[in-house]
Order: sequence, then structure tokens, then C-alpha cells
Amino acid sequence: MVGWRKNLAALLTREDAADAVVEEVQRLYSELTSAYLPPKLDTMHDPQLSAMEMTPDQENAIRCALRGYNMFVGGGAGTGKTVLLKAMHRRLTEMGLRVAMTATTGVASVQLGGCTFHLAFGVPVVAGEHSKKRWDANAFRAVDVVIIDEVSLLDAELFDAFELEARMARLQPLPFGGLQVIACGDFLQLASSDSTFSGPCYQSDAFRHLIAVRLVTQMRQAKSDPLHKLLAQLRVGKFDQKSFELLDRHVPEDMDNVTYIFPRRREAQLLNEEKLAELRSEEMTFTPQRGPLQLVGKFTPPGLIEFARKKQPVSRDEIVQVLTEEVKRVAAVDVVDHNVVVMPTRSDKNGMLIRLRNPDDIVAARANGVGGNAKDYNSCSNTGGNTSRSGNMRDVHEISADRWKTILEATAKRLKATLRRIYEEDPQGFVPISVSMMLADVASQPNAEHLMPLRLKLGCRVMINRNLSRTVSNGSVGVVEAFAVPNPDLFPRRHETPVRTMYGRLLEKNMFPKLPIVRLLDGEVVQVPPLSLMVGGTPATFFYGHELYLLPMQLGYGFTVHKVQGLTLQGTVVLDCKHFFECPHLVYVACSRVRTLDQLIVKNIKGDMVIVKRSALEFSEKLRDASVITNLLPPDGCTRASWVDRLRPRLMGLSE
Repeated sequence: MVGWRKNLAALLTREDAADAVVEEVQRLYSELTSAYLPPKLDTMHDPQLSAMEMTPDQENAIRCALRGYNMFVGGGAGTGKTVLLKAMHRRLTEMGLRVAMTATTGVASVQLGGCTFHLAFGVPVVAGEHSKKRWDANAFRAVDVVIIDEVSLLDAELFDAFELEARMARLQPLPFGGLQVIACGDFLQLASSDSTFSGPCYQSDAFRHLIAVRLVTQMRQAKSDPLHKLLAQLRVGKFDQKSFELLDRHVPEDMDNVTYIFPRRREAQLLNEEKLAELRSEEMTFTPQRGPLQLVGKFTPPGLIEFARKKQPVSRDEIVQVLTEEVKRVAAVDVVDHNVVVMPTRSDKNGMLIRLRNPDDIVAARANGVGGNAKDYNSCSNTGGNTSRSGNMRDVHEISADRWKTILEATAKRLKATLRRIYEEDPQGFVPISVSMMLADVASQPNAEHLMPLRLKLGCRVMINRNLSRTVSNGSVGVVEAFAVPNPDLFPRRHETPVRTMYGRLLEKNMFPKLPIVRLLDGEVVQVPPLSLMVGGTPATFFYGHELYLLPMQLGYGFTVHKVQGLTLQGTVVLDCKHFFECPHLVYVACSRVRTLDQLIVKNIKGDMVIVKRSALEFSEKLRDASVITNLLPPDGCTRASWVDRLRPRLMGLSE
């Protein structure tokens, strides 16, 4: 870190040298962790939460989370685990905390509104003995809380590695390096099919740091419905022949109201392709569109500094140290080194483009001890809006143009370089080719299904895969009735003025001349607008990134059981076990996707297909009931996250 070597000698001369060094390390680390939140970890609040009432077991779990304890929340299908995680995210971010919403699968991460666990923390992909990636240390430092859904897909070895990497990245001996970890999942649902799976994460050493409880209130199925009894039997591995004989019913001919789920992916793909090919109607293909290159954040005007060609190259650390000293001297503003952007130019190896990045809004609120409201996540980009500051925190935008010029001139002089120019607008022609290549690689991942072109026809069945409004959510199904020019009045409503939402702003970019109009099963007619995903915007790309615009939907005839885990399906659901393979809990997961037994049809099932892992069953049955508040009391020696000490004055109102 810049200035460390310079200050270390002075610290060691003090009588309290040991304490002074520790204090300085903590100060520098605090600056480091408050400097930057990558866009991939930025999650919007779910607008549907305001209309939801939490159950007693959910409320107790939230109380435990707000006290900073590491937790595991289990529970059967339909007990409201995803709703709970969204509520925790909202409450924790309202306290000014940075929360990473992650899940081990793409479907679950979409349901949460976050990203995958592997993307969030750069989990290494091991091929043979060589790791192709390294853990993202910056991600560990950028957040206070990590939420992990579908944790049953993380094996023990990986969970232990996550805990170790967190301690190393955050330079703290506390469990998970002082991060608060909230894991969630059901070990009686689908687990990883990876042959290298070392065992469920509850067998890891790191798991003992979590308070483990389970939700018990059923929210998806009514207890009076026969489905509730059937699922209770399947969950413990019991097969009721008579019940499944009754479920082997005739499949309705109207495919618009039927969803097939299969054990294998190929069967689902074939059904979707066959049903689309049967339609002799207008077809349109919607290819994800890439937006223009942009800076993600607020910055000072960039200055171009040129070094003598024969001069020994100057390191980034040297440039940052001199610049931060000049900012302090001229403008009386403290700048941490992660907010200094030093970018080599594409055309001139001797030129460096220098700018200062404004701290994130939530960081400013946290540094000044105020909770603040979350930013308006309904904007279509992460480029930031108007920022506000309070207390003693200074904004780099308070540096006037004259002072910024003085700072750059003084910096160039001390570095024996020349200030060539200060640009009023961003000179994107200087962006290194490596940045463009990196962004292109991320935006063209071959295994990312959501990045593939989407073929639709009039009359085809589709499923929405994002939460767009209170009535149009992930799992909603319908039929495409038309392709028409975008009409904001038909878009799913989160606000009464749709042209001011992200949908309206996306229309200005004219990415898609026509959009599908869908009639949902409940009769609601909506036009499905494009949504945007930010790619890049991290220090590795000098904070450059671009948005990907895509339609939040997919063909909705057939899915694998793995794809619908966590969803509540509408209409008739047909489970065809003809090509079943040995997979614990698969039948339970498939049958628990519906609300009532009347929705479910099961074909080609046999008793030996109902499999349960005994170790997982024993673990799940030992979990404490979260509806009993005393079950959430921490055991002796249980530690809390490091953010608790920082926010302790605000936590005094929470009952201990």
C-alpha cells in the first residue's frame, strides 16, 4: 500500500511501536475496504417486499442477522427462504452495510437479484492440477456481509477455502475475516453432481461458525392440501404408490397451460425446439445488445501526463503517492489509493491518463455514521446520479477545475513529466485494447444461456425469468400474442410514470425496434421490456464497462428439475421420469414446484426413484426451529462480524 514503507520506519521509533503499527494497518485496511463496490455485487431491492408480511420464524432470523452473527438458514421447499434473504438484504443495506447477494446457481441468483457466488468472488476453476483463476481479494474487502443461497451446492472443501481466503484478503483472524456470512439452502434438495464433490458444506470446519436454524412455516402449499402430506413423505424418502397412481393423469392438449420438467437437459431442449418448430407464425430473434463503453462512477476530468521516452518507467505506486500528497496539500482532501485511476494510454507508452474516482454514495453514508436510503436502483445504469455528502467527508468533486489543474501540474513536475492536457470529456480513444478484449470475453461467455439469441414466434409459450413487478415475476408464464413497437404503457408497472423508470431510459437507446407482447396465465397482458446487465466497471478495467441489454424471458415448454429449483410454477406441471437417473431428492424438488396437487401430473415414476441422503436427512432434522427465539441464542464463543463494532452505537437499540 502506498506510503507504508515510508511510514513504517517512523512508527517503529515510537515507544508504542507494536500498537502503532497495528493501528496504522487497521486504518489503511479500513480505507481499502471502503473504497469501491464492484457493479457485480450491487443488488437492487425487491419492490414486492413491502407488501409481504414476515412469519415469526423469518422475523427471528432477521433479528439474528441484524446482530451480526454468521448464520445458516434451512427449511423445506416453500418455507420462504428466498423472501427471507431479500428482507435481510434490505434491512442490512438500510444500516449502511454493503451486502453481496449471491447464489450457487444462475437461476437462484436471478431469483435473488444478485449474481453467482463463483462470479462474485472469482472462485477458481480447477482443471487437473492447475487453477485458471484466483479468488477476487477485492470482492472480499468491498463488502461487510455475504449472502449465499442454495449453499447445498457448495462442497465442504470449497466452503473452507472461502473462509480461509476471506481471512487472508481481509487481514483479520476472525472467522471469514470478519465478514458476516448468511448461508441458506436445503440439503434435502439437489446437490452438486460434480464428481470431485468432497461432501456437503455442513461437514466443513468453517460451518461450525454458523448459527444453524430452519424455517418451519409453509408459504407455498396449504397444509390442508393433499400435496403437503405427499411432500412430507417424499422429503424423508417414502414412496406412496397409490398417491402417484392418482397423479398419472391425462395431460391437457392445451400446451399453453402446461410446463414439462425433465431430469435431463437434452429432453427439455428438444421439447422447446419441437414446439417452436410446430408454429407456422411470425418469428423474431432477439440478440443481446452491447451498449457503448462508459465510465462507471463519478470522476475528475482526466489529465494526460507524458514522461520522457528515455526515462526509467515510473511505477503506479509512485504516481499515486505523489498525486495523493498534492491533493492533500492543494485541496485539503484525503484520497485513498484505490480511488486514484492511473491508466496507460493506447497510443503512447509514455503517457498516463490520471483521474480521481468519487467514493460510492453508500460509503459516504457509512463513513459519516448515517444509514441513509439505498440509491435509486430503478435507473438503467450504475454510472451514478447526484451524490450527497454529510459530516466531515470531502467529495473529490469539491475540487475546483483550477485546483485540479494545479494538482496535476505539481504532480507532473515532481515526477519529472509534462502535463499535456486536461480533457473536458472522456477520451475513450486512449483506452487500452486489453480492456476492450477483457470486456468482450466477459460478454461472450459460451456457457451463459442468457447471452444467447432468443427465438420467439407468435403463439409460443414463454416464461419470465426476472421480477418485473408485483404481478410479473420470475416464473410467470404466458403466450406471445404480438410483436410491436415499444409502448411504456404496456410495460410491467413498478411506478405510475414508466417513462421515468429504467424501461423508459432503455427505450431512448432504441436497441429493440419491436418487443413481444405476452398474455400471462392470469389474463394480464404486458409488453416485456429489455433489462440491462453491467459488464466490467472494476479496477481491472480502469472502471470502464458497458451494459448488455437483453429480454428477461425464455421459451417455456420444458425445463430441467435443476432449472426450476427455487421457483413456484404456474398452471399444469408434468414431471416425466422416463429417463430418470439416480439423483437424491430430485423427485421431491420437482413435486414441490407447485402450490396444489391439482397442478401436478407425474409420468413413468417408480419407487426406487425416490432417494434421500440419510446424512442430509439427519442434519436437517437436527436443525433448530427458528420460530422459537431461544433457538437463535448464540453458543459460547460465537463471534460477530467486524462491522458490529463500527456500528455498535446504532445496535444498542437491538435487544441482546
